[in-house]
Amino acid sequence: TQISVAFESVFSALEPEEQSYLLKMADRQEVEDGDVILAQGSPHRGIWLVLAGQVRIELERPDGESDTVVGDLARLGAGEIFGEMSFVDGYPASASVVANGRVRVLHIQADMITALMLGDPTFGARFFRSIAITLVGRMRATNQRVEFVPRVGKL
Repeated sequence: TQISVAFESVFSALEPEEQSYLLKMADRQEVEDGDVILAQGSPHRGIWLVLAGQVRIELERPDGESDTVVGDLARLGAGEIFGEMSFVDGYPASASVVANGRVRVLHIQADMITALMLGDPTFGARFFRSIAITLVGRMRATNQRVEFVPRVGKL
């Protein structure tokens, strides 16, 4: 199915039975345009996989004493994950994730992942390898988009 293909692409380092278990236990959610799926500053609650549609990653920052400005950092589509940074480091969400149109997501609860790690320590290695592959791919894509400024003179 479309769900398992998207899931396998993100969690390719997991064993097939681990993928099946996570898929079976994860919550499927449909959200409407403009709905906040994950709010900036909220505690980590797991990892989400976009099944259909698109989400935008929004960052809110103070601008002066009373104003706040919101900017879009990225857009994620089907087969991409979010919430992984907070899951990995335990800090609150660094940005908000908002539905850009109607979106279907799969939410893998943090407690479920933690329980699997406690039951099988080798699962943790495979799970975090999958997350690392995703993060490295994003970093490489960002490196390609960053404006290159040649160095002038010697250091």
